[in-house]
Amino acid sequence: ELETKIVMIRSFIQENERNGGDSTEVLNLFTKILNVPKPSGELAELRAAYMDLKKMPQDSVDAAFQKVLTIAPDNASARLQLVQSLWDQKKYDEVIDMTNQAQAYNPDEMVFYYFGGMAHYMKGDDDATLVTFRKGLAQINEKSSPDLVSDLYMIMGDILNKKGLEDESFAAYDSCLQWKDDNVMALNNYAYYMSEEGTDLHKAESMSYKTVKAEPNNGTYLDTYAWILFKEERYADAKTYIDAALKNSDSTENNSTILEHAGDIYAMNGMIDDAMKYWKQALDGDGKNAVLKWKINNRQYI
Repeated sequence: ELETKIVMIRSFIQENERNGGDSTEVLNLFTKILNVPKPSGELAELRAAYMDLKKMPQDSVDAAFQKVLTIAPDNASARLQLVQSLWDQKKYDEVIDMTNQAQAYNPDEMVFYYFGGMAHYMKGDDDATLVTFRKGLAQINEKSSPDLVSDLYMIMGDILNKKGLEDESFAAYDSCLQWKDDNVMALNNYAYYMSEEGTDLHKAESMSYKTVKAEPNNGTYLDTYAWILFKEERYADAKTYIDAALKNSDSTENNSTILEHAGDIYAMNGMIDDAMKYWKQALDGDGKNAVLKWKINNRQYI
């Protein structure tokens, strides 16, 4: 019986490990076991898991999991192992192919829609990302992972906002936060986009404040909160948080947005010389920003 075989093989592996862990003996045993007309998918998966545990070359481990799918194409765990390996190697086209197959064999596994959609996203295909995520969200049930569902809605919100579909974007963020009300990245993005539109600044501030409480050293979140306070004309408070944002921002990144915000906030605090300094730094990373050039030429906020 299969269960008895699995117990015996595991015992053999344990004994082998006690005697020095010669993996060739174990692999030779697996080769014999699988060299039959109708090999067992479970045993093939056990072999792949053993190879992964022994940290064998990734292409060999991937080939072992591919063998599992050849025998049992509906084996979701083996397919997920392959998808994760391909993702780590940034082989996004292969991730898409693998997750498309998964949608046929395991249509209710949302994780494959996530990886498939994210692969499209990494390739810059926002439309394909939305299509894939919507297919995944159609599979929501009582067993769905709140974290996974929340992230799907969050990324949809980001894409829809980029497309200028504000109402749909905000609806996606609302759904995201219904599944996970402490999704800090969603809270930050939602709050920032609301502040840019000038809609419900009180709600935006409340959401943004949660992010700086959760991650007080995150420059991006501090910048968002400072900007919302600025929009509320709380300029002194805004300066406190933009200073913290500047302190906690990675100097190797292009922080032109944070620097421009700093200039705006300093200008409205009557510190025009400091504002000019930040605006000029921002212009170095965003040379085509016509509004920013106007601020510098006229030494005032617009």
